[in-house]
Amino acid sequence: MFAWVLLKLGWYWNVEAAALLQQSPADSWLLRWFRFDRSFVDALREGAYGTFFDFNEGAIFFNFKPARTLNPNLWTMPWELAGSLLVFSFLALFGWLKLRFLIYAIVALAFYATGWPFLVDFVAGLALCDIFTHYEHAGWEKSLSPVWPTTAFIAGLILGGLSGEWPSFHYGFSSYFVSCWPTVPAVLIIGGVVFSSKLQCALEGRTMAFLGKISFPLYLFHLSVICSVGCGLYVWLRRSAMSHVVSALISSAVCLSILLLLVWSLYFVLELPSLRFARRMGQWFMRSESVRST
Repeated sequence: MFAWVLLKLGWYWNVEAAALLQQSPADSWLLRWFRFDRSFVDALREGAYGTFFDFNEGAIFFNFKPARTLNPNLWTMPWELAGSLLVFSFLALFGWLKLRFLIYAIVALAFYATGWPFLVDFVAGLALCDIFTHYEHAGWEKSLSPVWPTTAFIAGLILGGLSGEWPSFHYGFSSYFVSCWPTVPAVLIIGGVVFSSKLQCALEGRTMAFLGKISFPLYLFHLSVICSVGCGLYVWLRRSAMSHVVSALISSAVCLSILLLLVWSLYFVLELPSLRFARRMGQWFMRSESVRST
């Protein structure tokens, strides 16, 4: 609804900013967004269920089209919903099997073969959790050298900064490798952190805790703010005869400041109430299950 209000007020300036940058439609990231009209009902439908399911298309699930949505950032939501259901289902069906790591591999390959590579991340997370739980009971902190988690963490950051096309272009890997590339650095980063007490302490500081608190509102609202406040100020400064560099620096600083203030306030208005509601629902569900079992 926030994005819809900006759209109806005509406060998106990303197309004008792209024109000043002399970017073509084929190359411009800015020209991908908000080039359509939406009614109030459309916005309400998208916010209620359209992000997850699209009943107007042939494929109901995994049919999210970023260029046609009011919030392109939400493309991850269908995958996160499906991945969460996958985790619970997998544990219920195979959590007791000793050969479940073989099942992990088979399921991961099946997801790659069917063109659902993002679900592989959830399978990798299950396997990583399984390994951590096993070594946690075995006292891994006493036997595992801190060099290995730190090395894995650094390697994950380096590899995560490379696009999937990089190994395909430089080393001749199949283009299909591009789809599975993000899983490798993700596992290295998460694995490095969970097996390192020092890295965990570093990520539990006040600055990191603050970034963690605002991460979800930031994820939700950053594109709308960039394309409205950021691009609008950039366009105004350029038309006021300022250079590209100065206009970009000023608009970026102002945009970031407004965005941080917005998402910090939304953490209290949106995030905390949602978490409390979800926690209460979970507690109610667990109590209901406990009463049924007794």
